[in-house]
Amino acid sequence: MRVRGFSLARLRDDDQGAVLAIVAISLLVLLGMLVLTFDLGHGVALKRNMVNAADSGALAAARECGLANGEGSAKAAAGVLVADNNSAATVTGFEINPDPAVCSGAGNPDPDGKNTVTVTVSVPQEYFFAQIFGFDGGTVVA
Repeated sequence: MRVRGFSLARLRDDDQGAVLAIVAISLLVLLGMLVLTFDLGHGVALKRNMVNAADSGALAAARECGLANGEGSAKAAAGVLVADNNSAATVTGFEINPDPAVCSGAGNPDPDGKNTVTVTVSVPQEYFFAQIFGFDGGTVVA
């Protein structure tokens, strides 16, 4: 049995272990794809849910304004419907245009009939697989 000495030329031309390196890189890429598919897919579904919550909250607030129950009642109605869609969600923005006094019956409605209620909703999203790469979570806003 002959033992060969260490040489850089032999190390450069040797392909032992190349399969292991290729498999390791491929697994890392596949894990990244899993993160994108699972966590971002969950985020898209959560965003769709929050858009529905914001829309239903805005409709409830508009109804309260139409009944002249006041801005506070409109905001509370929006908050209740948002919480019904997702208990972790919060109303982060609430705006009545052109004038919040329209809700109490004291203000004048827009003569063009373009009164709007805008509700902004946010909910925290915890990542599952992305924690491997150091991402703990984010916030979904609709």
